[in-house]
Amino acid sequence: MYCDSCGAPIENGKCKYCGKTFPNNESNNIPQYQNPTINININQNNPVPNYSRPVPVTKPKKKNEAGTILLILVILFVLAKLVNSKNSDDNSGSVWAQEVTPISKFEYYLDGNYVHLTEYKGKDKKVKIGTSYEIDGKNYKVAPEIEDLFVFSSATSVIIPEGITSMPSNTFNSSDIKYVYIPKSLKVNKDSYGFYKYFHDVSKIYYGGSESQWKQLTHNIDRSEIDATEIIYNANVDDLN
Repeated sequence: MYCDSCGAPIENGKCKYCGKTFPNNESNNIPQYQNPTINININQNNPVPNYSRPVPVTKPKKKNEAGTILLILVILFVLAKLVNSKNSDDNSGSVWAQEVTPISKFEYYLDGNYVHLTEYKGKDKKVKIGTSYEIDGKNYKVAPEIEDLFVFSSATSVIIPEGITSMPSNTFNSSDIKYVYIPKSLKVNKDSYGFYKYFHDVSKIYYGGSESQWKQLTHNIDRSEIDATEIIYNANVDDLN
């Protein structure tokens, strides 16, 4: 007979291992096993039963490699967006670009020693046109006549450098300009006439010349017809902040 608690043999109504006692009427009711399923080895020095049972093997979970790769790609995409955002605009706190806008952000063509700017194709909100650009190792002056660079542009501030003498009247047509520097060098001519008519809800116009020169440039148009909160005369491009 075997103990119904631990499975050890019962002799004289008592379990040899756990010591449980069985009255004769109880021990007679314990089923007899010819081949018990549990093999108990009792060490005399350390009487702890050794159960010979198979140990379940847990298979390691397969890593979701596809999910990990997707997460990495998403992180890289977000980082690229942040870097691009940082590089595409000036974070100085000023409304003006602090560095000259690279030539790579303009459409242009070369003619002799001049580079002719035809279209601004960049995404920067702050634009500063240079007076010259190095292209393929050679330095080219910006031609004094620029074309309608900022038509439909999302740029909010533009610095047109001294030396520009002519620009089409629709240079700022349908643009988002809020701040603009107009150089004193801009001449009164039929090409430039009317550029101010395309200003809409402009905060400030900075002009390098005097008020009387501005009136000549704009053909003495009434101030109320220029949609700008303020016009600042005798402005110096180096003082913009």
